[in-house]
Amino acid sequence: MDPDRARAITKVTDAATRSALPAQEMRVRLVEVEKGVGLIVVGPSTSLRDIPWLKLVEISPTNHILVLPSGVPVEQLEVTIADLIESKSGLPSHERLLLSELRSCLSRLRREKKMCKHEIILAETRDAK
Repeated sequence: MDPDRARAITKVTDAATRSALPAQEMRVRLVEVEKGVGLIVVGPSTSLRDIPWLKLVEISPTNHILVLPSGVPVEQLEVTIADLIESKSGLPSHERLLLSELRSCLSRLRREKKMCKHEIILAETRDAK
């Protein structure tokens, strides 16, 4: 979309906003941010928000990017999602579907050696008290 990653993320946000599906239909997709590089975008998920070390950064009302803390391997997210699917029998169907799609996406990208992790800079905007 753009060689400058910040501009690429802005373009992804704009594209995601224009094509956003209703929350119950929006689950997991890869959005190309530059030629050959995709960003995993997920819909809203209370299950993912329950993972204490994972941040869901909202880029539009029904679109979020996944942010892992430094040092946490992506494989840990894959295992955590598998555990959530197996341990929570009362998950709503849209949550179970989102988690299953995300796990499948991560697993496929890992097996095909098409996944890498880059860091983004986040800043606290609230005063620490």
